[in-house]
Amino acid sequence: MLIVPFIKVGEFNFEDDYNTIKNSIKLNFKEDILEVINKKYPRIYIEDLDLMINFNEDFKSVRFFEFFKDAQELIYKDINIISESYKAIKKIIQESDPNVIVNESGLETETLGIKIARASKERGYSDEIESVLIGSKDYISEEEIDLNDLYKSITGEDYPT
Repeated sequence: MLIVPFIKVGEFNFEDDYNTIKNSIKLNFKEDILEVINKKYPRIYIEDLDLMINFNEDFKSVRFFEFFKDAQELIYKDINIISESYKAIKKIIQESDPNVIVNESGLETETLGIKIARASKERGYSDEIESVLIGSKDYISEEEIDLNDLYKSITGEDYPT
């Protein structure tokens, strides 16, 4: 699937609504709702693609696409980033966005709307990709969720300090 930042991933457009995407899927899929701090985000998981499509609460557009490590093909700049090493992908992304944020667990580029998480290992992280998230402009510009708020929404208690 070809990544066109902020426009589409493969045949799925960020502006497509839930039913448009659901009705276009020819493979096995599962539907559910992700609840985060009093918000409910509908999702579709396409098993054969190892792809989770997360929608906005109103079902009218895609928040982000997230591919996991068993995905077969995810193309950016003629490179299958799901099968490349983290080092190789980091170099390609840094060429496209010199302001990319890189840390031990992965990288994030607001310019391209891409977040890449490295696979963890017993001590640190491996050179393999765990997941690739391709976000909409709205998703990328959302404020980060406060850890205490997230913990409290799940457990009903403040995050232990």
